Amino acid sequence: MNFKIHTKNRTEIAEQSKLQKERNRELFLNRLKYKEDLQPESTESPTSPTEQKEKQLRRKVQKELEGNQKKLTQKSEMIREQAEKLKKYEQELAELKYQQWKNRDQYVQLKNLETELMQREVGIEAERKKRMEMERRIEQLELEREKGEKGGKKLVNLSNQLKQLKQSNRTLRKQLENHDLLTSQKYGNVEQEVENLQKEVQIYRKREKEIHQNPMYLMSYMKQHMTDEYLPDLIGIVESFITKDNLHYFYRGQHNLFYLLMRRVNLLSYHSKNRKKPYSMKKTKNANDKERLGYLIYENDTWMFVDTTQSDHSEIYQVIENRNEEVLTVDRPVRAILQDEGVDVDKYLTLESSASAHTVEKQKGGKAQTRAYMQFGNFKILVIGSRFMSDYKHRLEKHGCTATLHNPYEESFEVLKGKISKSEIILVCERHIPHSVWDHVDKKQPFVSALKQDSKDLIATFAYLTLKRCELV
Repeated sequence: MNFKIHTKNRTEIAEQSKLQKERNRELFLNRLKYKEDLQPESTESPTSPTEQKEKQLRRKVQKELEGNQKKLTQKSEMIREQAEKLKKYEQELAELKYQQWKNRDQYVQLKNLETELMQREVGIEAERKKRMEMERRIEQLELEREKGEKGGKKLVNLSNQLKQLKQSNRTLRKQLENHDLLTSQKYGNVEQEVENLQKEVQIYRKREKEIHQNPMYLMSYMKQHMTDEYLPDLIGIVESFITKDNLHYFYRGQHNLFYLLMRRVNLLSYHSKNRKKPYSMKKTKNANDKERLGYLIYENDTWMFVDTTQSDHSEIYQVIENRNEEVLTVDRPVRAILQDEGVDVDKYLTLESSASAHTVEKQKGGKAQTRAYMQFGNFKILVIGSRFMSDYKHRLEKHGCTATLHNPYEESFEVLKGKISKSEIILVCERHIPHSVWDHVDKKQPFVSALKQDSKDLIATFAYLTLKRCELV
């Protein structure tokens, strides 16, 4: 901007000098013209003292004019030289200002670089502090791992993860020497892993504390995580606990508990000798083409029979004739004979018993009612669903069964796999489960039953029909 102002001043000075020259030239020409006009008059008239005096004055003025003209020429030349010098000085000034601006820009860049270097030094110091803090955390986790080594297999996994963290820490320490290669994402991942490990340690501590306070918690934990490899140790523990004071716990009725277990093992072994292929029944009395197992429903003023002989699908037939004297009851298990137009009810499969084993229930009016339930046997039944599960478990336990529940919305499929391996029959309540359950449960197996409708009576009915289909009752 200063350069433009100096250029403008120089132009104005040049224009003023040019105008002054024009004025002086016009004044000189006018004086010459005036002198020429006066010369003829002097030749015609005689010279007088006044004229001579005027001539002297003219010559003096002429000399002064010539001197002034010479001075004007010298001043013009001096102005021109000064203008050239001014122009040169302005160029030098512009170059100096440009150099000053360039130096100032370099100075700002140097300041920025200095600030960036200081920030990097601060960042390196912060990263070094983080690394030292992580080392202290890892040392604390290692000490906690050594103290909680009795927590089980997951603590072993925790130890492996700690070793991996140590290796990762050594890698990070090497990367710290060259901070440009260290990224915030890696630190974030390590911190997240440490946080997850701390959460797992807290879970294991809480679980160990609960086991110390309540040994029954260990029983429920063993039911969920017990595998075949622990069975010899478990049997040895049970054997060491048998005394004359607790001997009655190892008897059910007249038979020893281990005798009943061996009886069931032999029965299941009989049905699964060739289990390399899918489980299939071989000429059992419940596999007759005409005889069907199922239960009764009442729809549109008509009694219908739901056939559950096949596990993967069910058929509905109309009841043509009741060959028994008993009254038809909804959800009651029956055996029917297949006809062309429908089925004939052949036999009732009762769920109640007149034996000594019974349960007292209360009606809505508050009166007590004694109802005896048929004892199916201590079979392990897995019920998969999400509604009324505690009621279903209570009902199956009244029939002498051990019911295990699984809610697929709250528990993982890895847990379901362990429960399936420990169950003898499986009941699936299709109304309140995700469809993905069937990716883990084989619907075609005879020990699996799918309930499109479910209630306490239907749960008991399907449990009995499934045991009947598998020839376990």
